[in-house]
Amino acid sequence: MYRIILFFSFILCTALSAQSQLEELGRFGETGAAPGQFKDPVAIDLTANGQLYICDRGNQRIQVFDLNGNFLMNFGGFGWQNETFDNPVDIWARSTINIYVADYNNQRVQRFDKDFHYLSSKYSNPGAQEKFQ
Repeated sequence: MYRIILFFSFILCTALSAQSQLEELGRFGETGAAPGQFKDPVAIDLTANGQLYICDRGNQRIQVFDLNGNFLMNFGGFGWQNETFDNPVDIWARSTINIYVADYNNQRVQRFDKDFHYLSSKYSNPGAQEKFQ
């Protein structure tokens, strides 16, 4: 079963010892393909406005939730075209301007604006863009 568990970590370090406190904030999600369900969540990022972006690798999409675990939206799907993914493995959404998704099997990082409109891609292999278009 795939489930997202949010934690708050407080770490206190001193010269003699280190203490760490971990507090569970909540759980949400279940296995499946419906909106709000997960097939293989692999990465998570928290935006400045308090939204959680989760790479759902098994469903080839990005899902967006509020901090209470309420489903807001998703985007993506399997494919090679812009705005689709083949094994999304990481996301960076902390910018108030752009969202970046590492699309592993398509050998690229896709860039979206804050409203999830496609902007550009950067390919790891210079000839890959022509091959996938």
